Amino acid sequence: MLIDSHCHLDLPEFNPDRKEVIRRAFDGGLSALITIGIGLVSSKKAVEIAESRENPGPVYATVGVHPHDAKMVTQKVLDELKILSRSERVVGLGETGLDFYRNLSPRDRQVKAFTEFLDLSGELKLPIIIHDRDAHAEVLDILVTRKGSYVPGVIHCFSGDWNYAKTCMNLGFSISIPGVVTFPKATKLHDVVRRLPSDGILFETDAPFLAPNPHRGRRNEPAYVKYVAKEVAKLRGEKEGELVEQVGKNTCDVFKINIA
Repeated sequence: MLIDSHCHLDLPEFNPDRKEVIRRAFDGGLSALITIGIGLVSSKKAVEIAESRENPGPVYATVGVHPHDAKMVTQKVLDELKILSRSERVVGLGETGLDFYRNLSPRDRQVKAFTEFLDLSGELKLPIIIHDRDAHAEVLDILVTRKGSYVPGVIHCFSGDWNYAKTCMNLGFSISIPGVVTFPKATKLHDVVRRLPSDGILFETDAPFLAPNPHRGRRNEPAYVKYVAKEVAKLRGEKEGELVEQVGKNTCDVFKINIA
């Protein structure tokens, strides 16, 4: 039940060997992958990858627009994403959210797109996947204000502290742990990982980004989620196999998927 709940298989970093990357993941013991859309073209490609009959195991997709490109979100884009979401392989909406670190889209446009995706999540009954960088207070304010309008999903690549994690979980969200957890200086994340209830954790790679030790600085890929699982189990003092089973169940529960 080892699942990479957040990767980006559509990105050009995987163009030379995408099929091999997917095969390595399943050969390495993964039970499923979820590839995340970050734009209209990206989402179309993610769905295409998930629907491929050549996949050696279950690949799912989400559709959405990254906050970097929030300025590109129009009603037409939202309507096309709604059409894409009809695929039986689509299990979530996003990633969406706020990125006040790079501010590649104006903040007001990010907020507008974020709220539109939250509403769309409720309409489509799909869990929302949230990107939050340097915008914890703003994300939380919107989530609290619009509570009931969306289906809680995942705080992806979690970067907050324990109090923020608790508040997000109280709103129904799961906390997704990336390869950053393997970095020795990620002490704030280590503290969160030790405190999280076992039924609130997901694992992710965010591949091709944020490769864990011992591959730090190189291209990440879904097979490397095993390093996340190993480090989280070590930090929590738990048996890795039991933790992986629980986190796999969590992932299936969030995304309403059934893996035989």
